[in-house]
Amino acid sequence: TYPTGGYSLTGETPSGQYYIRFYWNGPVRRYATSADLTNGGNVRIKGTIVFQAEYDATWTPERLGTAVVGWFDAASTVSLTLSDSKVSAWRNRGVAAVSLVQATAAKRPTYSATGWDGTRPCLSSNGAPDGPILVATTDAMKGVRWIFVVAERATQDETNLSATVRGIASTADASGNRIYLAVSTSGADAAQTAVRLYSSGTGGSSVSATPWAIGSKALVFGGAGSTVSIGLNGGTPSGAGTLGTTSVSVGFALFGLSEAGGGNVVARFAGKIAEVLVIDPTLLPNGGSTFDRQKIEGYLAHKWGIQNSLAAGHPFLTTAPVN
Repeated sequence: TYPTGGYSLTGETPSGQYYIRFYWNGPVRRYATSADLTNGGNVRIKGTIVFQAEYDATWTPERLGTAVVGWFDAASTVSLTLSDSKVSAWRNRGVAAVSLVQATAAKRPTYSATGWDGTRPCLSSNGAPDGPILVATTDAMKGVRWIFVVAERATQDETNLSATVRGIASTADASGNRIYLAVSTSGADAAQTAVRLYSSGTGGSSVSATPWAIGSKALVFGGAGSTVSIGLNGGTPSGAGTLGTTSVSVGFALFGLSEAGGGNVVARFAGKIAEVLVIDPTLLPNGGSTFDRQKIEGYLAHKWGIQNSLAAGHPFLTTAPVN
């Protein structure tokens, strides 16, 4: 059952004829009724009839409620604090009390209203050593997590060869140990096509997915529960990497890692980020099923115009999820 945008009821005395008009909250309308249709968007009902309507609404993460722990969306301009075109803060639309910030002007990513593909917005970074990064020094988003990142990979800045890994997004598992998505410089990844999810600390390992070529856009998925796994463009997540211990996270970050003292052990990601979702899969409608994941992937891919990159057989390859 979906609410109407409003209605009105008027009568004509003494004829006793009444008219009720429903105004639908969306662009898609389907009618299954013998009532007259007027103006294409109004329904005139006379007498006693059965009125039925089906309303399709584009699905968004708002339907997931408290399962959305983190939500950073470049299309939500009200969530961005800008100084000229530089981002000094990115407010979380999810339930965690988190805002990503950057007080140092030289370390702020760049916002462009059309930078993603000529029509859609994004944040970008040149990936320079100790360069742009947004950080929240709180572990409010740690836990059993799914991380989705819509990003474009640029040529990696390789002036800091002591740090071969370029951090995209970092958070913490349920025990508070750091996990992060990253790509590597050519010295560690000659083909420049892999993306990895790392679990830091003692006993931790990494898992990888390919291909994500330089200059291309991708939808990256990382999962951290009892193990870590990674997926690319809606493909089946691969790997069952081991969670590490003793690598305590100091927060959440995009374009790099949040580190004690503002260190630069892992260098910055060079490229664009359009949207990031951090999800608690245990709170999803089906408890974190494959379809739960695919629905989120379908939403992100169609929103950012990369649906043609989704894996063959993906249920939302041709149409975005609704309802």
